[in-house]
Amino acid sequence: MVQERINRIHDALANNEDIDVLSLARELETVLEHSDGPKLVEVIQRSDASVFSKELFGSMLCALDRPDLLEPLIIAMDEVFAEGHDGDGFQATLTDLVETHPVESLEVLRDMERRVTAPVSSETVNWLLEYCTSELE
Repeated sequence: MVQERINRIHDALANNEDIDVLSLARELETVLEHSDGPKLVEVIQRSDASVFSKELFGSMLCALDRPDLLEPLIIAMDEVFAEGHDGDGFQATLTDLVETHPVESLEVLRDMERRVTAPVSSETVNWLLEYCTSELE
C-alpha cells in the first residue's frame, strides 16, 4: 500500500497531473514507518524523479529520522540545487534531521567528507557538518 501511494504521487508529479498531490502526500505521511526509508530512497534516486519529487520525498525521508540515509538525501539535495531550485522545504527538514541526531549525523558526514566524490558536493556536506558541530558544542 505504501509503495502504491509513493508511485501514485511520483507519477502525478512526473506527468504534471492535475490532482491534489499535497493531500496525497499528507495521507502517505500518516502511514510511513521507519522501515519505509529504503522505498523513499529508491524514489528520490529514480532517473525520472523531478525536482519536486526529490524535495517532497526527501522531506518525508528526513521526517523518518534516519541519519543513516543522509548520503542519498544529500545527493538528492545537490540535484535539486543543480536544477536551479532552492529546495527550501527540503533544506529545512534536512537540517532538522542533522540537528536532532548530531552524533549519528556527524559520523555519516565525516565518512562522506573523507570520500567525497561526484555526485556528492563537499559544500553540502560541510554545510550540514556545521549543524552537527553547533549542536554538540
